[in-house]
Amino acid sequence: NSVAISDKWLASGSRDSKVRIYNVEDFGLVKELGDATHSVVSVALSDKWLASGSEDNKVRIYNLEDFCLVKELGEADFYVYSVTFSDKWLASGSSNKVRIYNLEDFCLVKELGEATSYVTAVAFSDKWLASGSFDNKVRIYDLEDFRLVTELAEADRIFSVVFCDKLLVTS
Repeated sequence: NSVAISDKWLASGSRDSKVRIYNVEDFGLVKELGDATHSVVSVALSDKWLASGSEDNKVRIYNLEDFCLVKELGEADFYVYSVTFSDKWLASGSSNKVRIYNLEDFCLVKELGEATSYVTAVAFSDKWLASGSFDNKVRIYDLEDFRLVTELAEADRIFSVVFCDKLLVTS
């Protein structure tokens, strides 16, 4: 269902409720994590953490040193469709909300609820947080104060958002 890659790891989430971690040297399986009770639909990697979002409405944070579960975030009231890291924050998309957590203790910092349908995609740039939703809108938030900067109307549901250099790409 989802794949994330870093300089050292490739992580995948799947319908069998597992997160699998492979090293990128030979793509050998390093660890299988089975804490989710439903499909894992999103994974993200930072230099220290692995986050997974699943259909059991939870975000799970794992330490990349020993792959131990560090924290389980259960604020979501529906599937967690998307997780992503910045250098300061973890963001998740679920139901009609984007939730932002700090990286020190993974406490909820802000909840953004402008979407009127499922938030299926979240992405950071150095200045912005973008979210995509099944309400056919991409929302851009300022990372300084998390205020909504603009809404971009699309022709159909948003499944993916990513920043690439100075571009925002949606699908």
